[in-house]
Amino acid sequence: MTVGPDAEALRRYREAGGRGTAHVGRKVCWAATEDEGVRTAHRIWPNDALPGELAQVLPMPAHFMQASKLVTEDMIREAVPCGPDPEVHARAIQEVFDAGYDECYIQQIGDDQDGFLDFYAREVLPRFR
Repeated sequence: MTVGPDAEALRRYREAGGRGTAHVGRKVCWAATEDEGVRTAHRIWPNDALPGELAQVLPMPAHFMQASKLVTEDMIREAVPCGPDPEVHARAIQEVFDAGYDECYIQQIGDDQDGFLDFYAREVLPRFR
């Protein structure tokens, strides 16, 4: 299980004898507009755009809070699929499968879980059946 598609890491894992289903977890922020989604993701989950390996080395939640102050909305816009465009969300999922992973788990950032589930059921998931 990884938090982003990494074809090279998956290849090394398989070559070293790794077996079984490979999973990726992706965060998204479905919202009425891309800007609204970016603002929501930036407010709730800015650490998704922490640069480099910072998220792997910070020892305490307080350190994440401090480091997340470095994250801008533009960084979130690049890191997290946001807004109502099904193409943006489908591309993020396709990247997972193109990298060779077997399953993709999506987590909505924000309160509108019903809107997110309806959008994905109607606009995104049918592309992957």
